[in-house]
Amino acid sequence: MNTAHKQDNEDALIVVGTENELTSPGWMPVPSELVEVRRLGHKVRRGVIETVMKDKSGFWLAADGVEPRLFVLLHDQKQTIRRIAHSG
Repeated sequence: MNTAHKQDNEDALIVVGTENELTSPGWMPVPSELVEVRRLGHKVRRGVIETVMKDKSGFWLAADGVEPRLFVLLHDQKQTIRRIAHSG
């Protein structure tokens, strides 16, 4: 396994390395949390986690106004998921 770990705070989930290792294993998405998803440094979406997949492969952000539900794949090396607050 060949991975590079990046230091970060426990409120962010950063994916790096060839094996899609999670560098902040202390945090996993939980329904009702407000998160921001960034891809290649650009904000994709901010939203409330609606459902987390049982296999921990990803989660659904709830629909918000005109924005539809969005599936977020956790093992994506080009994205950062940051917890904003617990909304519920």
